[in-house]
Amino acid sequence: MISPGRPKGLPPETCTVFEMLQDSGYTTGMSGKWHIGGANGCDALLRRFGMEYFEDYGLDWVGPGLPNRNDNQVSAITDDMLGLMEENRDSPFIAYLAHRSPHTRFDVPESAIENAVQRGFKRSSDSDGVFGERVAAEYVAMVECLDESVGRILAKLDELNLTHNTLVLFLSDNGGLTRVWRNDPLRGGKGQLNEGGIRVPFIVRWPAQVDAAISCETPVHVVDLFPTLMEIAGGSVHSEQILDGVSIAPLLRNDGAIPSRSIYSHHPEYVVAFSKTPSSMNRKGDFKLVYYFDYYLDSEGCEPKAHTLSGRFVLGPRTELYDLSSDLGESHDLSKQMPEKAQELMTDLEDWWNETGAKIPSPNLDMDRSQWIWN
Repeated sequence: MISPGRPKGLPPETCTVFEMLQDSGYTTGMSGKWHIGGANGCDALLRRFGMEYFEDYGLDWVGPGLPNRNDNQVSAITDDMLGLMEENRDSPFIAYLAHRSPHTRFDVPESAIENAVQRGFKRSSDSDGVFGERVAAEYVAMVECLDESVGRILAKLDELNLTHNTLVLFLSDNGGLTRVWRNDPLRGGKGQLNEGGIRVPFIVRWPAQVDAAISCETPVHVVDLFPTLMEIAGGSVHSEQILDGVSIAPLLRNDGAIPSRSIYSHHPEYVVAFSKTPSSMNRKGDFKLVYYFDYYLDSEGCEPKAHTLSGRFVLGPRTELYDLSSDLGESHDLSKQMPEKAQELMTDLEDWWNETGAKIPSPNLDMDRSQWIWN
């Protein structure tokens, strides 16, 4: 199919969480990966964009994340935020750390790698982490360096006597990349709409409001963070802007529930590195529907396990339905056993496409069927 393409970036006129918090009296700062604007940039480095660019998104300060100390800039990004916290210890602030680890390419001190090797992990056979060992020593070392960085942030809050009333959120942007990490028992990984690609860690610490050592099974989405922080900070958003999420403050405080709703995700493009074809998803309660606009199989008619599109395409569409309460690994497709439930979720998904103006891939009439179609 023909991909509709990706947007160039987040329009500056969009009200960001930083602008909303600025209006509520917060100092806003970040360091690390940006990846939502400009020339598809991946770093909030001033040398690339300039501070004027970030001011349009509501940021008072952006750290350069330098120098890189052979750790994917983890320590430098953390240093940036420690400085922001120190300077604003007497007033409200948001410090957004967008670390680049763990992420290929492997970039981690040799001493950390050797420590992982001594515990039985193998070194990768490829320094780029592309075709090397899964769960390689380098990858483990990167996770541990990130963990140490988080510890430095928490220690600084203790030092500044800010721990009690500071909300700390720790989460990932996607599931593990299957060519370097195992997501068992979850199916799939980064770039895919299976649970291995979209289910991520989400840890909260806020001693003044959140009880420690409790867990919550209610599905939430990253789009819920904007309305959550808006409620907590007493902020507001521009009247014309639509918020996709809901506040999860009642879940954080363990004193209520959030409205029942569907959680959607829409990826209408191909990504060869992730073995990904255009797809869309609706999670409603325990049931999850994945809709493939088209898909591909390997030469034996199975889903490919490699990280490239090495099989042949089978023109779709295809719909899969799973009950995550009993099948977290998404191994039993219920779409034929429960056609009414599948149709319910599909209708909701189509309505959501129309409501949001989602871009849909179109048929490629020039496709060489004899070369690509597997029968």
